[in-house]
Order: sequence, then C-alpha cells, then structure tokens
Amino acid sequence: MYKFFLASRYLRSRPISLVTVIGIFLSVGALVVVISVMSGFLRESRSYIRGTMSDIIVVPLSSLTVGADGEQRSVRCTDFEILKTVIDSVDGVTGVAPRFVRPSLIRRADGRDTLSGALDVSNFAVQAVGIDFASELTVSGMRDYLTNVESPLMRVSDLDDPFMLPDDLRDDEYYNSDFPVALVGDRRYERLGLTKGAVITLATIDESILDGGGEEGIKPFEQKFFVGGAFKSGHFQFDGQHILVKIDDARDWVGAGKKEVSEVYISVDDFDRRGAQIAEAIDRALRRAGIKAYVATWEEKNAVFLGAVKNERTILGFILGFFILIATFNVFANTSIMVTDKTKDIGILVSMGATPGGILGIFMSCGVLLWMIGSVLGAIGGYFFADNINPIKDFIEETFNVQVFDKTVYNFTEIPVEIDPIFIGFTILGTLILCLFFSFIPAFRASLMDPVRTLRHE
Repeated sequence: MYKFFLASRYLRSRPISLVTVIGIFLSVGALVVVISVMSGFLRESRSYIRGTMSDIIVVPLSSLTVGADGEQRSVRCTDFEILKTVIDSVDGVTGVAPRFVRPSLIRRADGRDTLSGALDVSNFAVQAVGIDFASELTVSGMRDYLTNVESPLMRVSDLDDPFMLPDDLRDDEYYNSDFPVALVGDRRYERLGLTKGAVITLATIDESILDGGGEEGIKPFEQKFFVGGAFKSGHFQFDGQHILVKIDDARDWVGAGKKEVSEVYISVDDFDRRGAQIAEAIDRALRRAGIKAYVATWEEKNAVFLGAVKNERTILGFILGFFILIATFNVFANTSIMVTDKTKDIGILVSMGATPGGILGIFMSCGVLLWMIGSVLGAIGGYFFADNINPIKDFIEETFNVQVFDKTVYNFTEIPVEIDPIFIGFTILGTLILCLFFSFIPAFRASLMDPVRTLRHE
C-alpha cells in the first residue's frame, strides 16, 4: 500500500504530471467519440441500404452461344417467368419481384428545370426502375418509402395503388394525355420543383448498344410521365437517382418483351442465418437450368460502400490510437524525470529496508495512477460526450451560429452514435498496457540503483 501512497505524493509534488493526465484524457475521449460516431454512421448506412434492397439480387448475364450458322451470339435469359420458376424451387425463398431498369435522363416537360443552366449531365442522370408494386411489397420496404414522405402535398394519392393519379391533379396542358405515372425520389422532386400531376420527360437508349450493338444499335427512347408523388427510402443516393414506374409502362416505353426483366429481387426466410447459403443454392439452381446470372446478397452488392465506411472507421481509430501512444509516452518522460529527482529518496528507502521490487513498484504505481486518472476520466468523458453529441451540436450551432452537421448531405436527422462498451473496455486496457510499459523502463532503472551512490546524490 505504501507504494501507491508514495507514488501519489510524488505525482502531487510535480504539477507537470497534470499535462500527462490531460493528454491521456483527451486522446482516450476523442477515440471513444470518433469511433462511436463512425459506428453510428455505419449502422445507419447499413439500415438505409438494407431498406432499399431485397435480401438477394439476381442479375441475368449474357453468354456466348454458337448458332447453326456457326456464328457466335450473345444470349441472356431475361424472361421473368422462367427465372421465377427456378428461384421459387429453392428452399427458403419467400418472395420474388421483377425489376426493369434503364439508365435515363430526366427533364421537366415544360422546360422549367431549376438546374437547366447546369451543364453537368449528372444533374439529370437517373435510374428509371420499373416495378410490380404487389410483388415489390414482399421483397422491399416499398410501402415505407411512400409513408416516409413528410409533406402531404408530395405523397401519393393512394397507398395501395401509388401509380394512380386523380384526373383533377393532372397538368392542364396535358390533361387529355394518356401518359403513364412515375414516382420521384423526394430529393429529386424538390430539386426539380415538381408537383403532383406535373409532367416529366425520361429519355434512354436501346440497351443493345450496351451489348456491343455498334452505332447502328443506338436508338433513343423518350417518354413523358405524370408525376404521381414522391417516395423517400431514407438513402440519399437511392432517393436522388431513382425514378419508379410501373414495370409494364417501362417495357412499353422501350419496346421490351412483356416478361423481360433487368434484375430480380428476392426475399428469404431468416436471412441473417441462412442468407448466404440460400444465395448459393439459387446460383446453383440457375446454373443447372443453363441460366448465367450474377447472384449476390444485399451486403455483397454494397460491399464497396460498406467497406469504405469500415475502412474510414479503422483509419480514424488507428490515427487516434497514435495520439494515445504519444500521450502515454509522456508517462516515460514524467517517470524518468521523477526517478532522477527522487534519487536520494530511493537511497533512503533502500536503507530503510525497501527491496528492488518495492522501488520498482513505487514508480510503476506512478504510471498506473496516471493511467487510472487519465484513461478512466477520458472514457467517461468520451461516453458522456458521444451520448449527448446532438444536444452539444445544437448548443454550438445556436451559440456560435455555425453549422456543425449538415443534414442535407448525410440525410440523417441527427448525428448517429453507437457506443460500444466492449471497445471502451479494450481502449482502457490498451492504455494501461502502454502506461505500464513506459513506466517500467525508468522504474526498472530506479530498482537497480546503488543505494550508497543514491545517498550521496545531490
């Protein structure tokens, strides 16, 4: 017990020790806050992406076959009925929905685009997605997309038939037109200044050019759509880049076959436990049926994005870990100076019966006390800051009139946070190991000092 008593007295006699404590406190607290926020971003990103996708996605691929005339031809099975029959035969599949996707350009039909002066084509590039609403309800959160829209003026007129538009809402200029109905993501809806009943124009090209059809394969398709309302999945990219239409209207637009699909969305039973196995079973079933397709779970489909968020969290944790290393290195400097200053005290203690192990314990106790105060307070402070980061953010924004967090960029109503007590525990343990290591070196030097020489030290 006397070791901690002497260690605490030595530390109190050196106010410079406070700098080491503050360094450990700030570095540990910063690491806890940053990792908690990045974990929150990862959780919310996974949640939003998960909401816009089914459990498993199947994309038909082209394969080369040799015809009777000896020429190679590109063949792709895009018949939904055939794909559905094969997929439904796999145990664990609970829902199958077709999607017909075309990259397109969007403009307001009246030419009053709010972004018409911008030359960047990305301002008008969208993915037109043809869906079967009834089937889509079994594989994605489509109904939630419609109910999430906050403004009543932007919501669809009928949740059970979102592509229904009352005649009295149609744009006067096109009142007698028989255009199909499209749903626009809420962000794109607001950027284009749309209203229900307004008319937009979608333009795309013949998909044969993507399969190597050559210049003669380029065939533009243009179609006007009434705006039936907005949808909001909560995923920034999806809401900004997708336009939803009836799948039959999408096929008619480009002259595709009545059963043609671009991809198939699949829901399965108990995805967390069996998702990967069911995806493999679907892949095998398709290959047995002679169908070449890309089969992936929603996590595999978004592996690049989710991996990028994880890498950012890892890199930030690694960088802040170096700050902890630097802060704990001060323990070495602080203890080394203390050993030098207390050389004569060491001699007195040895003459009174202190063993080398006791001397070692005294100065290592200095490192333990510095760790205990700095890391524990840092962990508590970091936990408190992370847990209250949104009220703190609001206070800073209101007091200093600065924007700390832009909701329109991240599409989160508040800063997401996920505090992991296990990570905090490992952080405290790691800091203890570093403090013990850096305090051991000067403490070991003190334990080897010759008591006669220490007593003569001036």
